[in-house]
This record gives sequence, C-alpha cells and structure tokens, in this order.
Amino acid sequence: MKLKSLRIKNFRSLKDVKVNFEEDLTCIIGENDAGKTSLLNCIMMFSDIDPYNVKPDDFHKTMKQSKEIEVKLELSDGTQILKKYKLNDENRISQETKTYYLKSQIQKEFEKIRNEIDQEYESKPLQELNNNNAVERLKILYRKLFGQNPRGNSRIYKILEDVEQKLVNVEQKLVEAPELIETQNEHRIYVYYLDNRTIENPSETIRTLFLKDIGKDIWYAQINEQGKTLKEVIVEKLNELKNRKEKGFNENLSQKVSEFLGENIKIKTDIIPKESPIGTEMKVEFIDEKGNIVSFENRGDGTKRRTTMALVEFKLQEANTSSEEKDITIFIFDEPDTHLHVKAQRKLIKKLKEYSQNKQIILTTHSPFIINLLKPNQIRALFLDKKGKGLYTKVLSIEKDEQVNKLLHELGIENTLLFFARKIVITEEKSFKQFLHYLYYYCYNMRLHGDLIHIIEGQGVHDPPRFARVLIDELKYDKDNIIVVVDKDINDHPASEKIKELIEELESKGWNKSKNYFEMGKYKEFEDAFEPETIYKAWKTYLEKNRKNIPKEWTLDKVKAAYEKCKTGDCKLREMLKNLNKGCRLGFDHTEKFPKALAEYCSEEWETRLPDEIKRLLERLKEDL
Repeated sequence: MKLKSLRIKNFRSLKDVKVNFEEDLTCIIGENDAGKTSLLNCIMMFSDIDPYNVKPDDFHKTMKQSKEIEVKLELSDGTQILKKYKLNDENRISQETKTYYLKSQIQKEFEKIRNEIDQEYESKPLQELNNNNAVERLKILYRKLFGQNPRGNSRIYKILEDVEQKLVNVEQKLVEAPELIETQNEHRIYVYYLDNRTIENPSETIRTLFLKDIGKDIWYAQINEQGKTLKEVIVEKLNELKNRKEKGFNENLSQKVSEFLGENIKIKTDIIPKESPIGTEMKVEFIDEKGNIVSFENRGDGTKRRTTMALVEFKLQEANTSSEEKDITIFIFDEPDTHLHVKAQRKLIKKLKEYSQNKQIILTTHSPFIINLLKPNQIRALFLDKKGKGLYTKVLSIEKDEQVNKLLHELGIENTLLFFARKIVITEEKSFKQFLHYLYYYCYNMRLHGDLIHIIEGQGVHDPPRFARVLIDELKYDKDNIIVVVDKDINDHPASEKIKELIEELESKGWNKSKNYFEMGKYKEFEDAFEPETIYKAWKTYLEKNRKNIPKEWTLDKVKAAYEKCKTGDCKLREMLKNLNKGCRLGFDHTEKFPKALAEYCSEEWETRLPDEIKRLLERLKEDL
C-alpha cells in the first residue's frame, strides 16, 4: 500500500493544499521557506516512528490565527486517515484521528474471506488456525473495523458474525462521502526520515532505520494466547484501575466536592494511552577485527554516505522480505545531495530509483542536476504566494520537460551541466537536437541531462575555434567525449561554415573524427535518413494520438514522391512534408513537433526503424555508462 495524496489545511503556510504522490519516487522542490519542511512534517504526523507533534506556532497565521489544523492522508487502496488539531484559548492542543475505508472494498474482502474459510473451521478457536491465510486476513479485517485484534479463544463463526453485524450497522458519518465507513483502526505507518545530518552519520542512520521502531513494535506485539497486544493488555489493566479509582471517587470524594459546590457532582475519568510510550535509547558503535571502535568523524563525506546507502539498501531488502505486517512504509530523504559533487548526485539518484521500485520514496532537493535526472511527473514544486498579509504555499505538478527548464530558471538556477557533462554533443541545427532529446528519453526512459550528456547547437557558437580551445585547453575536457553531428549537405551551405571551423580546430587538438563524427541523412538532412514509410506513419500516428485530422495530401505515395524529388532537386524534404500537411489543424513544425513524432514512433521498434548512423550515435552515447 502506498501514500496517494495529502490534503493539508491551516498548517503554517499550507493554508489549503493537496499534494499527490507517485508510487515510486516523488521529488519536492522549491525556494527556502516555500513549505517543503512543513509538508514533510505533515507526513510525519502519521508516522509510528518519531511522529511530529503539532505546536501552537504551527497553526496558520493571517490577520487572525487559525484554530484548527486538518491533515488528511489518502492511501492507494482508498483508505483515508484524518487528523484534526484544535487550539483552545489556553493555547492547548487537542487531537482527533479518524480512519475511513471504502465500504465496498471492505464488503468485497469479507465475502472473499467467508467463501475461503471451510465450514469445518468455523467452530474452531482462532488460536488453532494461525497459519491459515483466510483466517489471517480475517484478523486484519477485524482489526480495521474494531481497532483491536479478536481474542485468541474466539470461535471463527463468532468473528464472522461480529464483522457482518458491524458492516450492517455501520454509521456513515461523512455526508459528502457516503461510500466511506468510519472505523477505530490504527494504521501502522512507518516513515523513515533521513536528512543530511543523518546521512552523514552512519551510527545515527542505524538508529533511525533499525532501532527507533523497537518501542512501537513491542507496543503492538501480541503477548498472550488471546492474541492481545501489549497496548491492549496495558489499557485493559489501566481501565480496571481507573474503574476502581472512579468508584472510590464517587463513593467518597464526589460527596465532598458536591457539598462544597452546592450541587450533585460525579467524577469521570478516561484513559488516553500514548503512542508507544516505551522509550529506546541505544548506543551504536562500529568495531573492527581487532575490537577497536571505528570512528567516522574524520572519514570523508563520500565514505559516510556510501556506508549510509549500504544501510538503507539493507533496510529495504529487509522490508521486502519481512513477513511483518506494516500497512505502509515510506522513506524520506531530505536534501541528501547537500555538498555532493554532481557525479555523486547522479549515483545517489540512481540508487534511489532502484530502491523506489519496491518502496515509496519522497525526496527534497535544491539541485538542478537531480531535477534533470527525474521524470517530469515525479516533481512537485512549492511556491509561496503572498495574499494580503498572509503567505500561502501553492503546489505545481510538472508534466512536461519544457516546464523543468522554465522552473529551473524561475528558481534562479542556471544550467551548468556543460562543466560536468560526461559527453558533449554539438549538432548543426535545432531539428536534430530536439529529435535526439526525445529519442533518448523514449528509448532509455532517461533524459540526456540525466546521463550527463549535454547538447550544443553549433550555429549558436559565436567563435567556434575559441570554444574548442576553451573546452579542451582550459576546462581540460576529454576531447574523445566531444561528438559532432552534421547534415549530409554540410559542404553546400554557407551557414555551416562555423561548424566546419569547429571541426578543424578539434582535429588540430587530436580529436578522433572517425569515432566522434556523424553525418545524418542519405542526401541532405537528417529527415531523409528515414524510410518514406517511417516518415509517413510517424506523423500520421502523432496526429491520431492528438486527435487531429489526417490531411488528404498526407499519403504514403505522396511522401514517397517528395522523398524521390529531394534526391536530385534543390528542395528540402521538410518543406515538402510541410506542404503535404496543409489542411491539418496541427501545423507541421520541423523543429519541435515532427522531431518528437519521429522519435516516439521510431523508439517503439528502434532496431528496425532507426537509420544505422543514428543507432551508432546512440551506442556511442551509452558508452562508459
């Protein structure tokens, strides 16, 4: 089960926001004080490990301080957990937690369980059927509805009756959502929070990942044959003591109070058990083969982080193989990239992506490199919006690659990937630059920046020879990692003089042209490197996906005719294709839309649809990864 969304009202600058989370990895970005920490605090309110305790200063302040904080967590199965915090005039905070399940889902699961339990088992006590799958699921369902485990000596038929009666009589308290039912269940939500301080301290990492939840585990451990947890036994004993005390109060003390006040007074008490009151403070040491304590204090940050990531990896493996029931497990990495070189950041994100295949990860960062390593849909950007005298956080979900670059600019982050690039690709024109961006993403599910590959449009370089000298002589960039891509007709256009000057300068520096020089196109430009059928189907498929009409002139025969004409004539294929698209409600843009259409179509069967020269270029880009 995964965290699906979080709705927050009146918590600091989070006046009224909803954040949706990806099932694998979600990255939270934003300027300082935009609300990133507040968002993480709200997640930690639901954690069984170090839950965040709301303070009076956390209530949203405008002209008048809000008196109620509301945080609603929704899980991937439709379950909702609502926490309300109220601030009274004495500055004291009261808390209320409610859990809601989808009634249809509970009923469906109950019917399935009842059908799977053999009739011969129904008269047996629960404790004799602990290894039965359907019975184990019945116990979970019972706990969801009643907030506690069924007694171990309860007969199965009685547990089934109790659940069925509960479903029949359940009171639906959410008027706006009658499909939900309120229960007394307490979810076990484990949130492991690792900030930069923890990540750089392996001993603290061990405490966070492996030791902090010990008290909670003991609190919920079943300790007798009836299946009761330690919490249930202690609360039961406390209630017995409370009832005796209350009886004594009302037999003796209340009479004195009544005489003093002049009215009949009863004294009532309630037990409010704390969440995991069992404290654990454990010392963690690393010991070498000789029995000496290994100190990480003077070790490099890289060593500390590698050790930490090994511990995280082990914890994830443990979580995936453990039979222990945990409703939801989340790992939060709060700005883990601090002080990390870009190459180390790349390795870090590669690891986190691997981890997120099995467990949900939430990440915060200020790093432009990490933003570029992620899919756009994994990014949530937080911005502060000032209205009147109040500050309000707004959330933006990134859907398109173009938004990432715009977002980086808005955050004041300049693109410095050129300095850290693993490979630099210099293209003659924008069309192929856009095509390569899309093709790489569709083929490898990774943007070029994510693999530290930077593309430069050659015509935009003002002084090509100087650029080559700076790159190789001053920046000490490896000349074997500079790749040049040109059109077939490079020698026929004056506009190509700059790129030719660049190539000459690179060759003078010992650049390996045979390995790093690529000519695209059979006759003139990169578009005519593709078969006519590929061009025809790529654009047709793109129009269909965008629900646009197919022009009458856009036929395979017409595309073939244009292709043949361009072999010998002065015309360019892209211009003729643009004419064939006339009458379509979507314009033929050879610098953006058509490169994207071509890349998307070819990536589906790239071994057969891509020209050999482009496949060779992709192989070159993937070298040394």
